[in-house]
Amino acid sequence: MEIALIAGALILLLTGLVFSILPPLPGPPIAWGALLLMRWHPDVEVPDSGWTGFLLLWLVIAIASTFMDNLLAIWGTKLTGGSKAGTWGAFVGLLVGLLFMGPLGILVGPFLGAFSFEIASGSDLTVAIRSGVGSLAGFVAGTLLKLGISIWIVVLWIRMLL
Repeated sequence: MEIALIAGALILLLTGLVFSILPPLPGPPIAWGALLLMRWHPDVEVPDSGWTGFLLLWLVIAIASTFMDNLLAIWGTKLTGGSKAGTWGAFVGLLVGLLFMGPLGILVGPFLGAFSFEIASGSDLTVAIRSGVGSLAGFVAGTLLKLGISIWIVVLWIRMLL
């Protein structure tokens, strides 16, 4: 039973790390599932706050980081003067970039999407470039946030086993 729990947790941790970088699934909540599995491991000690408090706290952090990821991309576009078209363009660009350019598309797609949607909506070149840079910066910030939370969940999981 212990081996199955550890194997399942490892799968959740690795999946959570991957989806912290790649859309469409939310990485941190998936990684959090590893903490939940450890709840039933007989050799893992109960955290100071108790299992319920510990698991709820990290669930809230995992879900909040996923929402913040979405908000940061939108805020990045808006803070640099982008419009709704730029925001939608960043989202579409992310999906299209990932589909056709793989991991590189994750970085290039939001910029090109925001830029092209701004141009198509009649914005001038300066606004379109700023919107693209803002969407890229917001996307990178959100990705780093999700990745950081997922890595911290991995650290917590390792500490549980030691």
